Amino acid sequence: MYFPFTKDEVLECMSQSPLGGTVYLYDEATIIERANRVQGMLDGNFFAQKASPFGPILDVIAATGMGQDCATITELKSARARRACQGQELFFTSAATDFTLPGGENEFVVAHQMGAILNIGKASYVDKILDLIGDPGDSIFCLRYNPGDMQSGDEIIGEPVKTPFGDTLENLIEGYRKLAERGVKRFALHTMVGGGMLDVEYFAITAKLLADAARRIEDETGIDLEIINVGGGMGIPYRPEQSEIDIDAVSEVIREQLDEFDCRIVSEFGRYITGPAGWLATSLTHGVVHTYENHLPVNHSPNNSARFASISNVFHKTHVIGKDSAPSVKVSLHGQQCSGSNKYLEGISVPKDIESGDILVIHDAGAHMAGNRTYYNSLSTAAGFMKRTDGSIIKVHEGVTPEQIMALNGINLPGIESLDG
Repeated sequence: MYFPFTKDEVLECMSQSPLGGTVYLYDEATIIERANRVQGMLDGNFFAQKASPFGPILDVIAATGMGQDCATITELKSARARRACQGQELFFTSAATDFTLPGGENEFVVAHQMGAILNIGKASYVDKILDLIGDPGDSIFCLRYNPGDMQSGDEIIGEPVKTPFGDTLENLIEGYRKLAERGVKRFALHTMVGGGMLDVEYFAITAKLLADAARRIEDETGIDLEIINVGGGMGIPYRPEQSEIDIDAVSEVIREQLDEFDCRIVSEFGRYITGPAGWLATSLTHGVVHTYENHLPVNHSPNNSARFASISNVFHKTHVIGKDSAPSVKVSLHGQQCSGSNKYLEGISVPKDIESGDILVIHDAGAHMAGNRTYYNSLSTAAGFMKRTDGSIIKVHEGVTPEQIMALNGINLPGIESLDG
């Protein structure tokens, strides 16, 4: 298994992390190679920033010409805060638009001011958003399609018929009519119904559903779509028995369905790009311990990535630095967190002679991992470092110290001297 760091490099990075025995590690060369691969699939990709929202990594991705897919004001501002990202295209999708905020604080107003493509989740929001924005100008307005029971979902996003994301085709048609009536001149269509997919057929079905929807939208409203965004959802093989998806085949089946339209066909893949470019290295606090099952105590806890607590039967390939060929035993990991979710990666194989101080490396940890950290149990979180193509190593994200967590928890706020008030 590919791992571009030496043990000494890992230990040096750990010494600079608030969670001293755990660190996130990234490889610039892998990010560049996979970003270029995705960027060449269709007519461009908008990197899903939530997959790996860290400044230097966003710089690397921007250098490939890739835009960014954002879902919050903070993600929008992060995209524009990096000098390398100034000229990037932005695609903004709001998960739950808050219309109680004043106009200048509304996320769609901010996105419009930044020149982002505006992806609206419900057709009923159109009037409210345009009332806040005013003149739509030359902005591209998009609506998000939910195909319902015509497409299956997954554990990451959920079944389309049960999720709040997107709208029915009938509602979208009315939404595009309303956009045109309000002076919008540029239009796009989007869907996103699954995550972590490794089946090419999933993308063929999604593209066909988009083609059928786009045909009706253009025929019944008279508008011309400028962009069709097939969404993201391309997975990576977390388990040893899984194989990497054939992205040339994905590109081919999407184009077969959508090439009839005179518009850009784009995507918003994130996990595929940075997932295999990251690792989580954690030191062992003991060797294998046994109660009724084998457990392996480590420095890392699920607060360092909610993925371990939120995805059932989550699995990652692992190796122990310097002990790859030793006889193995199956274990589950557990860390310092006091909760039921602190048993994770059940059934992984580790060397029998593993001991305190050894370093376990969790693979495919470059997406939806460090960005999902929490402060549960007031535990510190790990910093992240990236190996550059020239061999140097730089910090790409901070960890959170006990003092910072205490401040967030209000420990430093003035005390209540008396319970009587």
